[in-house]
Amino acid sequence: MAINFPSSPVDGQIYNKHVYRNGAWHVVPTKTALPKNYILNPTMAVSQEIGETVTSANGVFVADQWNTQSAGLAFNGQRTTAVDGTRIQTGVTTGVAMTGGEYWSFCHTIEALRLYEFQYNTPNAKHAVLRFEVYGTVGGTFGFSLRNHAVWDRAFVAPFTIAANAWHTITIPIPGDTVGTTWPSGSVGCFSLGFAFACGSAYQGPAGWNAGNLLAPTGITNGAAVTNTTFYMRNVGLYLDPYRTGVAPPFVVPSYGQELRRCQRYWYKLFNLRGGSNGQTVAYRMSAPHPAPMRITPAGSIVGSPRVYDQSITAVITGLPTSWSNNLAAEFDVNNAGNLFSPYGRGLVQYYQDDNHYIAVNARM
Repeated sequence: MAINFPSSPVDGQIYNKHVYRNGAWHVVPTKTALPKNYILNPTMAVSQEIGETVTSANGVFVADQWNTQSAGLAFNGQRTTAVDGTRIQTGVTTGVAMTGGEYWSFCHTIEALRLYEFQYNTPNAKHAVLRFEVYGTVGGTFGFSLRNHAVWDRAFVAPFTIAANAWHTITIPIPGDTVGTTWPSGSVGCFSLGFAFACGSAYQGPAGWNAGNLLAPTGITNGAAVTNTTFYMRNVGLYLDPYRTGVAPPFVVPSYGQELRRCQRYWYKLFNLRGGSNGQTVAYRMSAPHPAPMRITPAGSIVGSPRVYDQSITAVITGLPTSWSNNLAAEFDVNNAGNLFSPYGRGLVQYYQDDNHYIAVNARM
């Protein structure tokens, strides 16, 4: 059967698995979306902050670049490891109805610098394909969203359906957004991907692109209705699909070391400040290079009781009164309690005790 091609095509136009190039129609050169995965830590193998600790706090990064998001319900979340790999999971601890502004989801934010090829907010906005694997102890239809991070006035939402107690591979084609005018650029969050297992009507809307802040399509299943319901996710891929195949390429497990370095652009544990005391309670501008250039100048915060050593005594770091940091190095004034740098003027080193005592260096979106 002949294909009825458009009579006045433009170069690069896609039609029925063909692309118009240099005055002629050609079969597209690939049967899938392109292989580059734009998701950071797609297997959730990197979890610098909490490891496999269970958390019930909203917004905690259960794995690097993957955080929990909820309102109006009690839940828990964590990263776990099984024989078939790592995944993140979340469970509702008390069943609730979804009446308005409640929601329960995982969230993944991607920096704008990684996404220029998508060309959103232009006539050339590219199509994409999302793929992920999901498991639930209940079945139903749940929701995916892609929103413009921090602005929250454009949202693509789509349903996905699973049966209970089985892993499912979900593929969702995403058309490029040519309408929205507020897609961020530069070293800021741009795409915020959400995977909603329950969502009230305030954050629901029709499937496809919408103006506004939406998390799920209208009428999704309330996965939080029953206490102890649990959902798991793993192996997420977001791929450009310029030829509109609607098919994800084979998923590739990335190198753990490479993903760790990429994640440390946003957050890491600092154990190795070096400097000297210039008073009995203060060390001035102790510093260390970041393991990777950071997205922006990071903030520092004390976790546990990290210590410094001055050749004779150890002192607990009790404050970071001034940050001199930039995106290439951490640099802080460091306080101790009790006039312990005596005599002062000695060299100081922060030293490793265990993973529970460190300075959190944070440039997350």
